Amino acid sequence: MASPANKLQLEILKKLRADGVMIWKNQFNTFNHKLGFHTNDPYSPVGSSDLLGVMPDGTGRILCIEIKAGKDHMSPGQILFQKRIHSLGGVYLVARSIDDVKQLIKEN
Repeated sequence: MASPANKLQLEILKKLRADGVMIWKNQFNTFNHKLGFHTNDPYSPVGSSDLLGVMPDGTGRILCIEIKAGKDHMSPGQILFQKRIHSLGGVYLVARSIDDVKQLIKEN
């Protein structure tokens, strides 16, 4: 059974792709069910967001979406990653619902 965060991630991917947004799952830091632990690419930044994409406004800015469900909160690494993306002019969103994503796209 998929977790609430996984369900939300799929809903966000489907919505953004249907709207023509270039978006994909960040596969570098993922849970490996066969191994039973998170695998990390040594060249992937710590705290990298769940979804990566390009803002649909024509600027070419990176779009980073971190999925959080329920009482989940951001790790220190995720907070640093968020600050780095903002400092470089990118867009970073912590999404707890599909409405968060709709609002972001509408505003930008």
